[in-house]
Order: sequence, then structure tokens, then C-alpha cells
Amino acid sequence: MPMHVYWSDAEHSIIRCDSAGTWTWEDYHAAIDEIVGMMKSVPHRVDLINFVQEGSSRPKGSS
Repeated sequence: MPMHVYWSDAEHSIIRCDSAGTWTWEDYHAAIDEIVGMMKSVPHRVDLINFVQEGSSRPKGSS
């Protein structure tokens, strides 16, 4: 999957989403579903870092 979602810290307070290569709207929606599930799994605030690798290709219709 061109979008990799994971906890960035042991406290589960930061989620990181790394995007590389060419990804689709389906990849995007799958990553969002995973992020929401992770956020709902803890009772505290969660911050999100979205890292898009230089040269990555976004799907048509995004800016």
C-alpha cells in the first residue's frame, strides 16, 4: 500500500501517515478508515502527521 499508517509513539498519541509513489482514492479512504479506527481506540487526544514523499502522485481530482 502506498500509504502506511502507524503509531509514531509508544503512548499512542501521534499517528503518522507516510504516502509514497502513486496512490488511489481507494488507498486514501482505506488509510482514513485506519486512522479513524486508531483514534477511536484510545481515550485521549491524538495528533496526525501526514508525510507525503516528494514525487508522489495523487489521484485525479485532488489539489
